[in-house]
Amino acid sequence: MIHGFFIIILCQMAGSLIVQMLDSPIPDAIIGMVILFTGLCFRGKVDDSVAKASGVLVDNLGFFFIPAGAGITLYIGLISEQWWRILIASVGGTILTLVVCSVTFSLMSFREGDHHE
Repeated sequence: MIHGFFIIILCQMAGSLIVQMLDSPIPDAIIGMVILFTGLCFRGKVDDSVAKASGVLVDNLGFFFIPAGAGITLYIGLISEQWWRILIASVGGTILTLVVCSVTFSLMSFREGDHHE
């Protein structure tokens, strides 16, 4: 499992390095996940150690939101001023995600021959 954590952290560090080198607005964690995903796709399978390490992280995911939740208190004034924009972005993003996922699922089902006439 240590090997799995090492791979995940290495991808995170590579994402951080890329963000710093390219001065990218994309968060380093996102780039790190893309690197990890790409590596797993090329490999064709997920190592047991990576699966176990990621399972531990997912099982304890709630703990990772504590700093973000505490950080919100610093910007409560800004949030109270901009609540309607936050609400529109949240609802709009949710609707857009549902539409994109539905269309993607429909296209993939149609491609696989699972469609019913």
